[in-house]
Amino acid sequence: MPKQEPTKTIAFRLSNAQERRLKEIAAGAGRTPGEYARDLVLEKFDEQETLARQVRRLDSHLASFQTDFAAAVEVILAVIAAKKDLRPEQVKRWVDEHIRHLPH
Repeated sequence: MPKQEPTKTIAFRLSNAQERRLKEIAAGAGRTPGEYARDLVLEKFDEQETLARQVRRLDSHLASFQTDFAAAVEVILAVIAAKKDLRPEQVKRWVDEHIRHLPH
């Protein structure tokens, strides 16, 4: 059996109303106020890690979308440009300046 890391006691203050609420909610969950408070803290740690992973994933998706969107706009503008006096280089430059290089 792996050796368990020693734990430390953490204390914090609550108003009387907050303490009553903590006791009621903890009792409803079949936990002591201390156990319930610890569960909430540990849940918040997990939530922050999950949120950070989600933000990184969304940033990656946004970068990919930006590239795909820029390519689609470039194709659409190239079709339009073929009917106007625009050269493909002008279309590409506009897309590069207005879409591809947006911060994400």
